[in-house]
Amino acid sequence: MTDEYLTAFAAKAYGDAPPGFSPLTDDGDTLRLEVALKYQISVRWSLVWKKWVAETNEGVIRDDDRKRCSVRAAAAIGSAMVDKL
Repeated sequence: MTDEYLTAFAAKAYGDAPPGFSPLTDDGDTLRLEVALKYQISVRWSLVWKKWVAETNEGVIRDDDRKRCSVRAAAAIGSAMVDKL
């Protein structure tokens, strides 16, 4: 999935994303996304995989970059929301 699709699906999961929403490059947007989805996404550092791990109802996502890990998890939630329509 491209960065544009990840951002679009993450914005869908976020709900009312502000203009210029860019969680892949903006730490503040990433934090707001994690807070907004705090009951749906659990992000932590894994000593086993030496990666960031995000757990959602849609599955487990692992990535070297925390922002990308969070956005990928949110995009999975946003994509599932679109699929349910």
